[in-house]
Amino acid sequence: MGPAPAAGFAVGALVAWWGPGGDSLRRGTRSIVRGVVCPGLPTGIVAGALIGVMVVLGGEAFAHLGVPSWWPFEAVVPRGREAAAGR
Repeated sequence: MGPAPAAGFAVGALVAWWGPGGDSLRRGTRSIVRGVVCPGLPTGIVAGALIGVMVVLGGEAFAHLGVPSWWPFEAVVPRGREAAAGR
């Protein structure tokens, strides 16, 4: 498939955030986050944990070149044309 869908998503997100109408998107996002999240130490801990999970998952995706690992189910998941043909 290639990197085109990811690049398209990134460009769309950048245009939505900093492009025309981005001010209202940022203001609305800020209002929603302020209403949902309570400031304090627990919020910082949760945010730090989520960032850590994203870094680990991003590192795993980078290490596998974006190909998912079916590690616990490798014997179950068919691979390649041979598996599709039943060989």
